[in-house]
Amino acid sequence: MEQQKQEPQIIELPQGGKLEVIDMPGLGEDIELDEEYAKIYERTLPKADVVLYVIQGNLKALTEDQKILRDIVENVMGNLKGRLVVGLNQVDKIGPGTWNTKFNYPSPEQEDNINRRCQDIQKKLSSALSIKVEQVEYYSAEKRYRLYHLLATIIKASGNVGWKFSINPADPIELADPSVQNLLRKQLED
Repeated sequence: MEQQKQEPQIIELPQGGKLEVIDMPGLGEDIELDEEYAKIYERTLPKADVVLYVIQGNLKALTEDQKILRDIVENVMGNLKGRLVVGLNQVDKIGPGTWNTKFNYPSPEQEDNINRRCQDIQKKLSSALSIKVEQVEYYSAEKRYRLYHLLATIIKASGNVGWKFSINPADPIELADPSVQNLLRKQLED
């Protein structure tokens, strides 16, 4: 098999500087590919300022992700384990409860279930790995839910390069879905 070269995406930062993002191949689908991808991880992860490992937060099974994180990601990162952030995406699909489409926010019942499920995952991952609970953050990219929390966790994990980013955005409402930004601004004014 020929090793794949991961091409970085370069993002110009508004205050100057550049952010280099590398989307790594996913692990856990094929044994032979995993061996090849592990070599890519060995070359790339030790150079990273921060590593975001994304898990589908609404799935029950964590065993495969725990093994990948423990045996490959943490092993490759060595003493840089504090720079690992585990993102639990798609929490909007955790039930029971319904997503309030008007405010783009979970119903109280769903939010309670999201919090319980994600706290359980946070505890399981932090006890199986040598990471802190704070390094596991839950969100929904599609619904733009808790993206600020994910961003803050990534910035904190980035260590001495984190100063390049603001944890307190000038307008946090811009993190909300564009369809409800005006509604949120009006709510804040009242």
